[in-house]
Amino acid sequence: MTASRYWALRNKASHTALAEFTQRYREIAAIAPPDFKELAESMVTHEESLFNLFRNEARGEVDDSINAVVDQLVFPLPKPKDLSS
Repeated sequence: MTASRYWALRNKASHTALAEFTQRYREIAAIAPPDFKELAESMVTHEESLFNLFRNEARGEVDDSINAVVDQLVFPLPKPKDLSS
C-alpha cells in the first residue's frame, strides 16, 4: 500500500469515527448547565473542525482543510466559571 493510499484510508476512518463523537458533543452541549454551556459548545466547534478536516482530506480537498483546526489554536478554550464559591 502506498503512503498516499494509507493516508486516504486513515482520513476516511477518522472522519467516520468523528461523526459519532461530534454528534455526542452536540448532545452534551444541548443539556450542559449554564456555567458550562460555553465550554461545551467550544468542544462541539473543536470536534466539527476535526470532522471537517478529515472529511475534506478524504475527498482530496486539501488546500484549506486545516484552516478550521488552526483557528482553534488562535482562540483558546473558554475557562469555566469559578465554582469554588
